[in-house]
Amino acid sequence: MKINTRLFRSILAQRIFLLFVVSALVPTAILAFVAYRHVSGELLSQSEGQMHRAVKAESLSVYERLLFLEAELESTMSSIESGRPVGGVDDGAGERIRTLFEALAIISAEGDVSILFGDPQSSPKVRLEQLRHLEQGKTALTTVPGGKNLAVPVMFRLRDPADPGSGLVAGTVATEFLWGVFGEKMVLPGAELCVFDESRRLIYSSFAACSELAPLVVAEASEGVADENTVEVGGERFLAGVRNLFLRPRFMVQDWAFVLCEPETQILAPMRGFQRLFPPVVLSSLWIVLLLSIYTIRRSLVPLDRLAEGTERVAAKDFSTRVEVSSGDEFEDLATAFNDMSDHLRRQFKALATNAAMHRTILSSLDTATIIDTAVAGTVEAMNCDLACIALRAAGDADDLSVSCAARGTTPSGRALTARLSPWDLEMLSPERGSVVLSDDGGASGLRSSLPSCGDPATVVAFPIRLSGRLAAVLCIARYSGPVFSEEELTQARQLADQVELAISNSSLVEELRSLTWGTLEAFARAIDAKSAWTAGHSERVTRISLKIARVMGLPKDDLEVLHRGALLHDVGKLGISMKVLNKPGRLERNELEHVRTHAQIGGRILEPISAFADIMPIVTEHHEKFDGTGYPNGLAGEAIDLKARILAVADTYDAMTSKRPYREGFSHERAVAMVCEESGKQFDPKIIEAFLVVMNEDPRRLQNPPGDSAAADAAGGRA
Repeated sequence: MKINTRLFRSILAQRIFLLFVVSALVPTAILAFVAYRHVSGELLSQSEGQMHRAVKAESLSVYERLLFLEAELESTMSSIESGRPVGGVDDGAGERIRTLFEALAIISAEGDVSILFGDPQSSPKVRLEQLRHLEQGKTALTTVPGGKNLAVPVMFRLRDPADPGSGLVAGTVATEFLWGVFGEKMVLPGAELCVFDESRRLIYSSFAACSELAPLVVAEASEGVADENTVEVGGERFLAGVRNLFLRPRFMVQDWAFVLCEPETQILAPMRGFQRLFPPVVLSSLWIVLLLSIYTIRRSLVPLDRLAEGTERVAAKDFSTRVEVSSGDEFEDLATAFNDMSDHLRRQFKALATNAAMHRTILSSLDTATIIDTAVAGTVEAMNCDLACIALRAAGDADDLSVSCAARGTTPSGRALTARLSPWDLEMLSPERGSVVLSDDGGASGLRSSLPSCGDPATVVAFPIRLSGRLAAVLCIARYSGPVFSEEELTQARQLADQVELAISNSSLVEELRSLTWGTLEAFARAIDAKSAWTAGHSERVTRISLKIARVMGLPKDDLEVLHRGALLHDVGKLGISMKVLNKPGRLERNELEHVRTHAQIGGRILEPISAFADIMPIVTEHHEKFDGTGYPNGLAGEAIDLKARILAVADTYDAMTSKRPYREGFSHERAVAMVCEESGKQFDPKIIEAFLVVMNEDPRRLQNPPGDSAAADAAGGRA
């Protein structure tokens, strides 16, 4: 099975997987741990009980053997006293004694040793308390150093208890008999036995590390009762049982300590099978958990992953996204809801994008025809309708309408259609109504009857557009088939109608403001020219000639508008010039000429407070500058002079030459043109002269270029 690791990149997938692992493996591990501890504890507890019983049984068995040895030693003494040989080959009793004792000797009061058989290791040292014990006819027991670092038990009695000086009969106990019958251990299988004497010297050991148990015996075996301990010997842990054998009343010797040890590995051997079985069980559980978790993750997170990818695509404005989920659960319902939402968002964003583009076009345009054509085309796309129309009402209170329509897949038809509002339309399109469903009953609605015949409209809704409380236009939308317009769509259409209303209102206001502005400027120009009867109409004529030259030169629309305003007001400074000087019939004196030339600066000061006229200031102040730098008021030259001022200078001079003045008659058209051309490169920009000639050649009269009179041209420009 191939595992798709991509699933685990999800935090939720990681959580589910972790939950499965924790829910399955942790209880299994806890159960295994508890079971292992319980079973091993039970095994150790049972082993402790068995060890307690075994060490007790072994110590009692040794005690019984000591009693048996005591009886045999007493019987042997009787044989010695009766003169019978001890340990003879043919003597059955002697053979038994040799089995029970390794050596037997008689020790006199003077310390002389008479060996009956065997090789005694050393003579026992009799303490005073032992002597008193022996005088009572009892047997004493002690240990003496032996081979292999083991102490050897020695049992002895007085030959004659009534005579302490009669000597002792001492027998070195045979370890084969004492610790096991015919060499067979009487302990737990696998256990090890260690026996310590009263001095805690080893007198028996079944394994080499018994000497390490002496501290345990000293610490734990001082009460004469069994105790169990876990000890570490030679790097291996043992369960140890300790029991003291109480020998003092019988043999006048301190307790012997019996220590029975069994390795924990042997005790817990039954657990090895569990230990071998547990890892495969855990691995199998892990594999099962892995498969189940992957199945669950795939079933739960693949739909979620698809929904997340779909959400990302929707966030990236890919509203054509569809999420296909067939899980048969809530995820499938969620995918269906997501697809519905995506479709709704697609429609909404498409409408918003269309509306935004349409609004930008509508609100950025000041032309009513452009606004209406853009609005009807955008409404068809935004509203997903079959037909959209805007009917513009005629001026005044007339009921005539010019209709612009756009159908699905077509361009606006312009205002070629006409309609007339019926009384029903006027009543229904009252100010209180936001929208009206136009009726087709008996042609009650004249507006509906005028719509293009593209089928039988199932639904036609009209939205009145009002300016200053007056019905100015009507937006109509029609749908030939499909569902009727929803409340949301009607609200959206009403918003479109409001935008059109705002755009038409802005267009009307701007048009009124433009008319007012130009009317004001023209009136101002006429007021300036009216100061002198000789200059009447001068500003308007100069304006027309300047605009023609500028159009020939290809100036943009904005520059043409600035030139238009500047030309009308270029002589505004003459308001500050004396009428006497302006109307003087003869040549001006030098001081009078200087006074007239100040009108450019005066015009600049007059217009300076009006920020809206900042762009025409160079025209007003520089239209008497000369291309060669000899003009006034600042002596500017070449292209340092504003281009529009250079254009105006040519038109102003031409009009001044052809107009009648109090000091001369007007020059002829031909002479004026020739005189202007004569100043090309000196007073005027040659490029502008070329455009000027193009404009002048538009006149039916063809001009020649007779010799000019520069002095006359300059004089004409002085009071132009």
